[in-house]
Amino acid sequence: TRLNTIHCNGDLITCLIRNPKLPLACTITHMGKVTIWEYPSFKQVSFAQLSVEKLSHASFSSDGRTLVGSSLFKGGRISIMNLDEKGNIQSIKEIVGKYECTFISPSGRVFAVEVEKRKESIDLVSFDPESGKELKRVTLPGRGLTCSATNHKGLVALAKMNHEVYVVDTDTMEVKYFLPNCSKVYIKSIIFEGEDDMWFAIKGGEIVHYKGTELVEKFSVPNCVPFFLGWSIRHKRVWIVDESGITNTSLLVNPSTEETKDGLDSVYTLKFHDITCCGVDHHEDMVCAGDFLGNLFVWKKGNIAPVASTLLTSGVRTVTWKSDGSSIQIGCLDGQIWDWKPFEGDGVLKQLFMLMEGVTCLKWDTSEHRSIAAATTDGSLAIFTEKSGESNLAVNLVIKAHKPIEGPQDLRFGSIQKFAEIWSCAWSPDNTMIATSSEDQTTKIWNRWGELIDTLTGHTAAVTSVDWALTSVGEILATCADDNTVRIYKAGKTFELSHIFHTSEVEEWHTITYLSIEQGGNRVAIATQSGYIFVWSLETKEKLFGEKMHAGSIEGLRWNHKTELLVSCSSDCTVNVYEFNA
Repeated sequence: TRLNTIHCNGDLITCLIRNPKLPLACTITHMGKVTIWEYPSFKQVSFAQLSVEKLSHASFSSDGRTLVGSSLFKGGRISIMNLDEKGNIQSIKEIVGKYECTFISPSGRVFAVEVEKRKESIDLVSFDPESGKELKRVTLPGRGLTCSATNHKGLVALAKMNHEVYVVDTDTMEVKYFLPNCSKVYIKSIIFEGEDDMWFAIKGGEIVHYKGTELVEKFSVPNCVPFFLGWSIRHKRVWIVDESGITNTSLLVNPSTEETKDGLDSVYTLKFHDITCCGVDHHEDMVCAGDFLGNLFVWKKGNIAPVASTLLTSGVRTVTWKSDGSSIQIGCLDGQIWDWKPFEGDGVLKQLFMLMEGVTCLKWDTSEHRSIAAATTDGSLAIFTEKSGESNLAVNLVIKAHKPIEGPQDLRFGSIQKFAEIWSCAWSPDNTMIATSSEDQTTKIWNRWGELIDTLTGHTAAVTSVDWALTSVGEILATCADDNTVRIYKAGKTFELSHIFHTSEVEEWHTITYLSIEQGGNRVAIATQSGYIFVWSLETKEKLFGEKMHAGSIEGLRWNHKTELLVSCSSDCTVNVYEFNA
């Protein structure tokens, strides 16, 4: 049972930690906002804005009076914050450099792990917290970190990308012991207790218990890729966080001599979407989103719990809400198109059509034709018309809009020698034309009868999204692609490229996944595979917003032209609604 949900920050929370001595908790956001809260009431105690963003790790000292955080981006920083006995942030000091994680040793030194790309080693560094002077540096062989954890005695366990674990004294920098090849895949989380008691969450679906260098036991976690482990009841119940949600499970003591025990008994979960959210739309003050397991949920503004839900037999790829709000149309990975009336009786679900390939995009027009366009994974475009007085669809058009391309191709983002998937489609404001964007690096413009009007080129990778709207600066068509550019066209009878936006400021690997134009306004928004939302002004070409808002890939983005709200959904199983101030 979910006990409480607190909306305490306006951007992505990257760190959430408890104070070991004081009744406090701390959140740090992607934008560098540090907030100290009373725990468990979550009443704000103090707040600070750091000079650096994208903090990825934070920890308290053992006495709870010092907080340290580290960031790898934009030059990097270690931020050292001193707290009084009530939790007020008294001072902030900074040490420049790129550090993966940082801790406060028992003697008060700053201990940090420095990782450089393509370097076959990592450096352990200690600093004087007052002067920032480097005191000692130790090099460990092997590439990068996957996770770390400290115990109450000042030891830190460092899990490396080559599946080794080092246990190091944060004061002396001495390696206490070493676990070679303790897993075949990455260790994603560690619980570290006492002198040498460690529990590892392993990416391959195991929880492994070591005491020092001795393997005590293993537990299998079926169908799970855990990335966080924490005690619910010490040594009895454990929280496991993975891509499908948060699970509270029991550790069953089983004397079996088998190497791996089926010892995890799921009791209950805290989740709505079970796996990657994909497809989102909204109507007035309600939002609908689907996921790859076939779940659909409808939320109403102000409600934490969904007001309606249903489950399909196939994963959801796209959703679109009919303009009158009476029903939602759903496109599935196996080609099914469904109609769902969530507020009619207990919810009426009806299959409308079955296409040969997966449905990637559904879009209603706004004309008296009452037509809906469907794009598919094999490059087909279909247009259906709603029969008068019925919810059935009549087929108006089915064409192969984008065909496979022969010859040498860059196949990093697909297999366009076999098919040219249509990623997105959009009606023109007057509903006479429709645009399709494809893996073949083009956007094509069609009339309602399937005749090709124009082909827009210029992207150098798959064109992942297209939108078309009448804005305050005129009729605009916009496209985005895996080449991390957004192309803006003045649209009408011809299509003139007017501007290109870039997302090169993002310092991590990413592609652009979705795009949406504010109808009647002057803004365009895009979403990335790495969780960023960018918003630009179509009038001034100024960037209005650009921050990481999801912990996973964004798999749906839509402006609501009536409420001026933007909504996104993600593989992190969350749906976000944004209000951007003028």
